[in-house]
This record gives sequence, C-alpha cells and structure tokens, in this order.
Amino acid sequence: MRPKTEFPKPSLTADAAVFRIERGRLEVLLVRRANEPFKGAWAFPGGFVEKDEPIARAASRELFEETGLKGVQLSQFHSFGDPGRDPRGWTVTVAHIGAVRPGRDKTKAGDDAQSAKWFDAANPPRLAFDHADILNAALNRLKGAVLVGGFGLRFLPADYTAADLAGVFSAVLGRRVDPSAMGSVAGGGPPSRPGNRKRRRSGLRKTGRKRAAPEPG
Repeated sequence: MRPKTEFPKPSLTADAAVFRIERGRLEVLLVRRANEPFKGAWAFPGGFVEKDEPIARAASRELFEETGLKGVQLSQFHSFGDPGRDPRGWTVTVAHIGAVRPGRDKTKAGDDAQSAKWFDAANPPRLAFDHADILNAALNRLKGAVLVGGFGLRFLPADYTAADLAGVFSAVLGRRVDPSAMGSVAGGGPPSRPGNRKRRRSGLRKTGRKRAAPEPG
C-alpha cells in the first residue's frame, strides 16, 4: 500500500447558490468574474477553502466578500468534482444553498467579483465552470427542501401570512399554489389535501397573519 503522501490531492472550493423571491419570481444571485479562468462570465459566489478553514465558513466568507451578503444561512447539498470542471486543475467544490428574506438582499460586489446581480433562476446567463449543473441541482434540492421541510420560511419575514407562504411555494415549484390549500403553515410544509382545510384554518389568526416562527434548521 502506497503512503498517503503519494496520492494526488485536489484543491477544495466552496460555492453558494443563494435565492430570493422578487415579485413572485424565483431569482438566483450570481457574480461576474474579474479574473481568469472565465473572466467576465457569471458564476456562483465562491472560492478556495483556506488552510484549516471549515468548509461552511469558507462558503459564508466568500459570499460576503464577493456580494456583501452576511448572515445568510447556508446548507451543504452536493459536491462536484468531475475531471476538467476547472481548467486550473483538479478541483472539488462543495455547493451550498441558501435563501434571503425581503430587505436583506442588497448586494455590493467585492474581492474578485466585478459585479453581483440577481437573475431569473429559470433563465440565467451562460455560467462559468460547471455552474449550470450546480444550478440545476440546487433548484431540484430547493423544491424538495420546500416540500418536505421548513426551508420555505427562509424566504419570509418573521411575521408572514398564508398567502406569503403560498407565494413561496408557487415561485419555487413553478405552479400556482392557493393559500387555502396550504398545510402546516408554521412549519412551512407542503400544501395540504382539501380534507385538511378545517384543521389548517384553526391555526391562523382571524387576520390571516401568523406569529413569528422559529428559523428552520
């Protein structure tokens, strides 16, 4: 058996796929690269993980340095490491997914990003590296996370309505979801079946506005 030092080692990067909902449309945050490779192309905020740096911290750091966004809850969802994905050499990236609430989506480009901009997630520009694959995977993961967990609440302010939550489902799933069909509103779960409407409505105030819910994990 060869010593461990003889095995080739890839470089490690962290990328952040961050989404928002603007006027009922799902949008993704991208940065224009200032340096080669793919200078001038759009890509996810991200970069190399520093020595002894946790991967999650690297993703948050790169997101802040390149876009100015801070305090975004990021979750790892997949790794990408196919040979040739980065012309600089063998590089594995750990992709993260996150969402921002209204009023917390103001960006300011920095570090090695020429600019930072929100794009329609269904119609993005041509992306650098294999980031088109990462975007597709992130969109699939986002749909699943909204349907089975409380991820949808990350798009919403603390005081939200059933209509607000239905808007999140509609934007993410790409189809209209009626507020009256919403299921576990406090948990941000999937739309309920018609037979559950009586129980659903009992959990809402007369104004239709929910109390603040805890941040999802």
